[in-house]
Amino acid sequence: MTRPEFTSRALHWLDIVCPRARRIVARLFRFQSEANALLPLGDPKLAEAIEHHEQLSSHNTGQGRATRTSRSKNETSRPAPI
Repeated sequence: MTRPEFTSRALHWLDIVCPRARRIVARLFRFQSEANALLPLGDPKLAEAIEHHEQLSSHNTGQGRATRTSRSKNETSRPAPI
């Protein structure tokens, strides 16, 4: 078996750059999300869309994913294919 060759340097330049880059990206994302609204405020159909979504979510409560309600005779006793 072979082992990777480790250098004697304990600190790599990516150990410094990556956390700082992550902070910069997070700040840019936060700045953009604060500048732009997540919902289209002032949209005349916004209230209608929210009401439609609430009706759909109350209809599907407890069911999880949408499933077929009727099955043919062949599907009732067969296990799902792998």
